[in-house]
Amino acid sequence: MSDREIVVHLFYQNGGSYKAIAEESVTASDLGGVPEPGDCIVSQGVLQGRDRNDPANREVYEVVRRYFFGDGARDERAVHVHLLVNVRPGQLEEINILGE
Repeated sequence: MSDREIVVHLFYQNGGSYKAIAEESVTASDLGGVPEPGDCIVSQGVLQGRDRNDPANREVYEVVRRYFFGDGARDERAVHVHLLVNVRPGQLEEINILGE
């Protein structure tokens, strides 16, 4: 088993191609593991001056698909996993989950 770090990169569909959400690349340990399709990742960022407790001010990334890169395919120090996500604002019924 490799002791290399697992780096997770998020992508969203933009027209006919996928675009990276660069600021949301994190390690699997930051997420408690590699998310699976159906899982939701909550963006920690909220625009300055916005209420962090209002779920509509949070972006939620719903995982649609996972892409794994084989051992050594990209980087000897890390294993990279790309997630295709749908991006949406938080919803009112999620207020107890998304608020701080």
